[in-house]
Amino acid sequence: EYSKSQKEASGLLISYLNTNNKEYFKKFSDEISVPIGDSLARVGLKMNHPESTIIHGFLQGRNQSADIDDMIWLFKKFSRSTYFVKSIHEWEAADASIGHLHRVGFAIRRENVLQTLTAESRAGYLAKIEKLNNSLGNHLGIFSAVLAESFRVISSMLLYLNITFI
Repeated sequence: EYSKSQKEASGLLISYLNTNNKEYFKKFSDEISVPIGDSLARVGLKMNHPESTIIHGFLQGRNQSADIDDMIWLFKKFSRSTYFVKSIHEWEAADASIGHLHRVGFAIRRENVLQTLTAESRAGYLAKIEKLNNSLGNHLGIFSAVLAESFRVISSMLLYLNITFI
């Protein structure tokens, strides 16, 4: 949902930028809250926040409630492994870009409300959104690839341990 919502939020923000239709901004805010929720969960896991805070973040991120306990366990058990360190680094970088996109959205809203948005500033915002989308695409692509590889390695290790010791 992170990537899907980020792309949807970006498209909605561009629509808002071009039309000043408040519905687009409301939908942008709804969609951008999804990756922000996952970000809150990641920070909560890293900072050892209460599990209820982490669960709330994952639910805001539209993760399936049935998967959340496993996600928390996996992060806590393997977050220091080589593969997870790299994927967490990409997640953090993507989260930084999400935060920037969120701030750009509110800057656009401020200019729309104040009626100070010019053609020049509109073009500047559009360039920022496109740059952030490219950055997010790169980070999320690496994140997914590294995470998939880490799951394969961990699954193989767990299978080996089950066969060896059971």
